[in-house]
Amino acid sequence: MRTREIELRHDRPLRIGRAGAVVECRAGTVWVTNPALGGDLFLRAGERQKLPGGTTLVEALGWARIALHPPATLRRRIVATVARFFLDWAHRRASRYSGIYLSGR
Repeated sequence: MRTREIELRHDRPLRIGRAGAVVECRAGTVWVTNPALGGDLFLRAGERQKLPGGTTLVEALGWARIALHPPATLRRRIVATVARFFLDWAHRRASRYSGIYLSGR
């Protein structure tokens, strides 16, 4: 999952069931509710909240735009995969131009 921008309207709640995801309010005000949060939260533009397990409902007060960020563990895996790909590519490229195989992988 990658970061998604979602436009919300009043009386049209968004159901999120992904523990560890982060809701960031980009515009307007949103109401976030989940029993595991210990109460309702209201996020204004620029504020964010990491979601606990279970189902979370997010609804706009009027109109709002949010960004839904994937859980950090998934982000770390993606970054690690891209970094590993780049390092392997750089390693192959360096060994091709130097004429020797670089060890230490």
